[in-house]
Amino acid sequence: MPAWLHEDSQENRDYQALQNPDSEHHKAHFSHEFLASAAAGFVANEFQKRQEKATGNPSQHKVLIDGASALAAGFLTNLVETKGLDYLDKRKLEQQGK
Repeated sequence: MPAWLHEDSQENRDYQALQNPDSEHHKAHFSHEFLASAAAGFVANEFQKRQEKATGNPSQHKVLIDGASALAAGFLTNLVETKGLDYLDKRKLEQQGK
């Protein structure tokens, strides 16, 4: 904790929230990951149907493509909600400090 901050100041609470990674400030929500995964799987499925209709060739590994896109979307949602928002908060504080 910086020496110039008082124990009960808002600045100190903000500083502690950014320094403590286990704080409840930015946690991933399962519902967000689930919705992103479902949407990505649906989009991948619709894209495969459109490609099959346009080219006439059936898509190979349909389940694998749908599953991979759903897993990637869930992982990216988790990453953005935890690390990405922490990074944006840190950058915002740096800009306010200048």
